[in-house]
Amino acid sequence: MHKTTVVVTGGSGFVGSNLIHILKTKGTYNIRLMDRSQHSLFRPRTLEKLLENVNVVVHLAGANRGTNTELLKVNAEGTLGLLEGLAAQGSPVKIVFASSVLVYSPTSLYGLSKRIAEQLIERYARIYPIKGTILRLSNVYGPGGRPFYNSVVATFANLIRAQAELTVKGDGLQTRDFVFVKDVVEAFARAIEYEPAKVDVFDICSGKETSLKSVVQTLEKIVGRPIPVRYDEGQDSFPRVHLDCSRARTALAWQPKTSLEEGLRLVMGAF
Repeated sequence: MHKTTVVVTGGSGFVGSNLIHILKTKGTYNIRLMDRSQHSLFRPRTLEKLLENVNVVVHLAGANRGTNTELLKVNAEGTLGLLEGLAAQGSPVKIVFASSVLVYSPTSLYGLSKRIAEQLIERYARIYPIKGTILRLSNVYGPGGRPFYNSVVATFANLIRAQAELTVKGDGLQTRDFVFVKDVVEAFARAIEYEPAKVDVFDICSGKETSLKSVVQTLEKIVGRPIPVRYDEGQDSFPRVHLDCSRARTALAWQPKTSLEEGLRLVMGAF
């Protein structure tokens, strides 16, 4: 049986480790992982063997914390290096890119770095035999999320287990769109099989806005006790964004399946 060769960058991260697991269970892929001891997105020549005869590249490697310089370097310049490596191969290839809904925010440097990466994919797709599927992820959470780094839910769970006070910027009424990591990696699995016309873009989200205060209330229900919370008077810098997964539902035959309460129970069980 012919197997699709899939290269994954960022395979050891939160989404990446979950994706590798699901791809291995399907048994229809040859999976190659980028190894930072051998490969560098900033030196495309080091990617030559990794990208040889590849069918799909899932580009998850990136930074969502750091200085402005670090965010732009890793997310934009790193994507550029990967595209240069693919262009040097000269063979038809699909790239599935982990972007962010923060591309919709005019104030987020992280979102800007992801938007530049998207534009680079669009540009290279016009010139080279490269096709792209861009998945704009909302607030991904689940077991394995890193507290104080990539998941407010993981941060809350960590503090609750330590019986420490939660700190919420703003009044807690600000909303997020939370999507469970298992649902997210299923979207990536569908995107690997999807054939874009050139470059297609999808929101990967729950389509539901949930306030941080509501998240705390659900966590209180799960742990069976009040949770101490301090609401910071400072303004929350995260914008309210209404997201729509209908295009992903139609084109990728994907939809989120995990309710927030179910997902939060799984997170609490992992701490």
